[in-house]
Amino acid sequence: MLGPRVVALAAWLHVGLGVPVAKVAMILRELGGMSVTPGGLQQALHRLAGDAASTQQALRAALRGSTAVAADETGWRVGGQRAWLWAYVGDHASVYDIAPGRGYDEAAAVLGGDFCEVLGWATAGRRTASSPMPPTRAAWRTCCAAPRG
Repeated sequence: MLGPRVVALAAWLHVGLGVPVAKVAMILRELGGMSVTPGGLQQALHRLAGDAASTQQALRAALRGSTAVAADETGWRVGGQRAWLWAYVGDHASVYDIAPGRGYDEAAAVLGGDFCEVLGWATAGRRTASSPMPPTRAAWRTCCAAPRG
């Protein structure tokens, strides 16, 4: 069984840098003297993903409980296809998400639909998630009361 630091390194090499699993196994063997098969490494990465899912859910819950959330997105690539890397920063949690788009649906998947409506993203037909929002509470309510486009 691989230790947590080795699995973290393997995840960074594979997911973060895009190194194929077979080459990650080779790197671990050549540099660390570890004998691991690509299949064994893939199983360890799947276990890590399962462990990370509960942490991700807890971070999203903390984010949804924030009094304010700053969200921003930037272009990203996944397997050569266009995607968006989102960053959400709340009172006590930050969440990163790679999504296929940059609109209401992507923000609502992380923040929840109710949270996005408070932010005025309910009018998704007329604004993107990064559109400037009105600064006052009265303006927020006015924005939220607007018909959905």
